[in-house]
Amino acid sequence: MNSFERREDARLVRGTGRFVDDDHSVSHLHLVFVRSPYAHANIISIDLSAALAVEGVVAAFTGEDVKALTVPYQEFSQGPLGPIIDYGIAVETVKFQGEPVVCIVARSPEIGVDAGELVHIEYEPLPVVIDVEDAIADNAVIHKESGTNLVWGGKFDWGDVDGAFASAAHVVEIDKLYFHRFSSTPLECCGVIARWDRDDGVDFLTGLMQPGITQQYIAPVLGLPPEKIRIRTRDIGGGFGVREGEFTST
Repeated sequence: MNSFERREDARLVRGTGRFVDDDHSVSHLHLVFVRSPYAHANIISIDLSAALAVEGVVAAFTGEDVKALTVPYQEFSQGPLGPIIDYGIAVETVKFQGEPVVCIVARSPEIGVDAGELVHIEYEPLPVVIDVEDAIADNAVIHKESGTNLVWGGKFDWGDVDGAFASAAHVVEIDKLYFHRFSSTPLECCGVIARWDRDDGVDFLTGLMQPGITQQYIAPVLGLPPEKIRIRTRDIGGGFGVREGEFTST
């Protein structure tokens, strides 16, 4: 059986593909995140005054601002994990290193980055977990409302397992199996261009593998009906599964 003939290769190898970052406009505003250096910490205070005074900065938002403007994302789980209250950026507590704590809206990415360096955030560092087994302990729960860090638990049976072992030439017994952390790494980074229209809603241009599901996912967060959310994709600079979902911050 032959694979389907690919028709997109010629323009891609000639450098004529169209990706999110190819859409430029002088009217675009740019969103820059200030991220947590801590893996787990309480947010004590945030001072945006110096950042807001930078020429070219249009606005700045904390987690409390986002909480007042949106509702939490719906996290899908079959249990034992309970519902998670998850906003676009950190609210009250940072739960992983690099989690966005402040977002700055500026007239250029460079202005946003410079302003972000002027944001003063006071943290109270909390204990962190770096071992998988420690992560399922009762005292290691990241989202307190969920009751556990265990997303799902199940058992699969297929065929005559006992018979297969009994007839095997060799049987190897292992107490623990260790899997290294791994992830695919697309060439195209995460990017979104959003255009708001009071009558038509929000138009998103992004490199995403499941625009239909994403529409249903983010519409309640923004308080809009799904038909007011339009998600467009063009060429995607690598997917490999990691683009099936989305970060809450984007």
